[in-house]
Amino acid sequence: MLQVLPAQPWHQLLVIRSAPGAGKTSLMRALSADTLAWISRHPTVVKPTYEALCDFDAIGEEGPQLLGVRVNLKYDFLSLADVGGDAEHQQRILNRLLDARIVSALVRAALVVAGEPPERASAVQIKADPDNVRAVTALRRMGGPSGTQLLAACEVAENEILDVLDRLVVRGHTLPDGHQHVYALQALSGARIFVAARELRMLPVIMLDEGQSLSANQRSRLLTELSDRETTVARWVGVQSRAMADNELIGAGQAGRDYEIIELESFSRERTGRSFDASSPVQRMTPTRYRAMLIDIADKRGNLAVSRLGVGEESFSGFFPTEDDEELARKFETAADSLASELQALTLGSNRYIKWLNGAEQWRGRDRLARLAEIGVLIARDKARHQQELFFDEMALPQEEIGRRGDSSLREAAMLAVSNRFDLPYYHGTDALARLASSNIEQFLELSGDLFAHLQVRARTNKAVELDAATQDRIVRRASDRYWNQLDRLPDGFLIQRLIEKIADLAATEAAKPTIPYPPGVTGTALSMADQRRLIDPKQRARHPGADHLRRALASAIAHNVVWIELDYSVKGDRWMVIYLNRLLCPRFHLPLLLGGFRERKLRAMAEWLVDPSTFAEQGRLL
Repeated sequence: MLQVLPAQPWHQLLVIRSAPGAGKTSLMRALSADTLAWISRHPTVVKPTYEALCDFDAIGEEGPQLLGVRVNLKYDFLSLADVGGDAEHQQRILNRLLDARIVSALVRAALVVAGEPPERASAVQIKADPDNVRAVTALRRMGGPSGTQLLAACEVAENEILDVLDRLVVRGHTLPDGHQHVYALQALSGARIFVAARELRMLPVIMLDEGQSLSANQRSRLLTELSDRETTVARWVGVQSRAMADNELIGAGQAGRDYEIIELESFSRERTGRSFDASSPVQRMTPTRYRAMLIDIADKRGNLAVSRLGVGEESFSGFFPTEDDEELARKFETAADSLASELQALTLGSNRYIKWLNGAEQWRGRDRLARLAEIGVLIARDKARHQQELFFDEMALPQEEIGRRGDSSLREAAMLAVSNRFDLPYYHGTDALARLASSNIEQFLELSGDLFAHLQVRARTNKAVELDAATQDRIVRRASDRYWNQLDRLPDGFLIQRLIEKIADLAATEAAKPTIPYPPGVTGTALSMADQRRLIDPKQRARHPGADHLRRALASAIAHNVVWIELDYSVKGDRWMVIYLNRLLCPRFHLPLLLGGFRERKLRAMAEWLVDPSTFAEQGRLL
C-alpha cells in the first residue's frame, strides 16, 4: 500500500478512498507510532516490512521517522449531528472531540516511541514556536504545553461531550463548548514535541480513518477545515469509495496543490493505473506487480501451514500450475479434435481457411484449442464481412493473417466460449486467483482460504495433496455463488443483485454472437457523464422512473466493491462513467476475468432495469 502514495505525503491533505478490505486501514495501522516502534525494535522478525518502511523513510537508522496517530471516526462523531443546536455549534463540538482524541493519542504515541511508560504523561512537552502566534494560541486552547495538562483537558472534553450523547433527550440542557477550528492541527503545524527533555525529531502524521461514518455535511466541513494551507502537519482521511462525493471537496482548495485523492484499487487495474513522480521512494505499482504481490502474500501466509501438511518444501502457490495435468490435457485435446472437425466441415469446399486450420496443428492441448477457437471467430467475422462478394473463397489466406486480425484478447474470449461449451475448467492458476481478488486483499485471502481448506481435507484423509485445474475451477465457482448470495446482506442488496443481473444479461447477449465483437467479452456497462450528472441531481433523477433505485444500487455497490467505476472514459466521441463488475462475480455468469468491454446504456434505459423493485425484492426474500 505504500506504493500507491505520493513521494512526500507530509504537508497536505490526503484523501484515501477504497472499498472495505482494500488496505487503507492496514496502511494507517502500519504507519501508527506503536507499529513503527515495534518494527524498528524487531527488524529481523518482519524483515520485508522493515525494509519497505525504511525505503519509504518511515523508519531510519535511529528508529521511527514518523509519529503516526490514527483516530477512528466511526465512534460518537455522527451522533453529534443530533445533539441539538444549529449545524455550526454541532461542528464545533465535533472539532473539540476530534481535538481531544488526536491529542490524547499523540501524547501516548510520543511515550511509546520514546520507550516511556504510559503513566509518564508529564514527560511529554509540546513547545510552540513563540513567533507562530497561531500555534501558541491553539496550544493554549488545547490545555497547555505539558502532557499532563493536555490529557486532563482531553478527559474533560470527552466527558462533557459523551455526557450529552448519553442523554436520551438533549433539549433543555446546556450544550458543551466547542472549538472553532481543529486546534490540534494548528498547534502541531508550529510546534516541537519533547519527551523527557529530548526532542522527538519525527514528522507527526494525523490519520483519520472511517471518514464515511460522518454525515455528508460533517465530512464536507471537516475536509474544508483540514485543507487550510497554513496547516502543514500531515493529515490523511480514509473513506469508503464514493461515500464521499467529489463536490464535498469543492471548499477544500485545488486538487494536487491543497489536497490529493488516492483511489487504492485504481492502481491495480489495467486501465486506471497512474504514473508516479521519479522521486518516489518506492517502486511504481502496476497491475502486474499488484497481482504478483497478492501471490506473495498468499505464500507468506500459507507456506508454513503447507509445510505442516507433510508435502515437503512446496509453497502454497506451487499447487496452482496445471501444465502437468494429464487429465486436463486429454480433455483439451478431445475438445480440440471436435472443434477442428466442425471447422473443417464448415469450410468444406473452400480453400480460404486451409492454411489457418493446418497451422493450428502445430499446437497441443490448451494452446491448440485456444487457437482453433480463435480461428472459428475469425472465420465467422470474415464470412460476415465478405458474404456479398463473389469468388472470395478461391484464395487461401496466409497464416500471418491470423496475427493481424486476432490477438490474445480475442483468443481468450474464444477460449472461454469453448470452455463453457465443452464444460472445461477455466478459472484456475495463480493469475486467475489474483484477478478474482478484484483489487481487494480481504476478498483474495478468503478465496485463498477456500483453496487451502481443500488441501487440508485431502491431507487429513490421506489423499494426494493437490489442486488440479478442475478442482480449482469448482472451488472458484462455488465461491462466486457464495459471494453472489451474500450481496443481499448489503444495504439495498436486492437492488444491487438486480443491477448485476442486467449487466450480466448484456454480457451474455454479446458473448452469444459468433463474431465476439467486444473481446475478451463484456464485463460492464456505462452511463454518459451527462447522464451521470442527471443521476446525481435529485430534480433530474425524478424525471426517470427507477433512477432513484439505480442511484442507491450504484452507491452501495461501489462502496462495497461489488462494482467499480471509471469516470470520464473517452470513447465514441463522448465521455463515460464505466461500471465494471467485481471479478469474483465473473465465474457465476461465465464471464472473462480480463478487463472486458462494456455496452453503454442511456439513463432512462438503465433506470428501467430497477423501475419496480417490489417484485424482485420479494423474489430475493423467497430465495
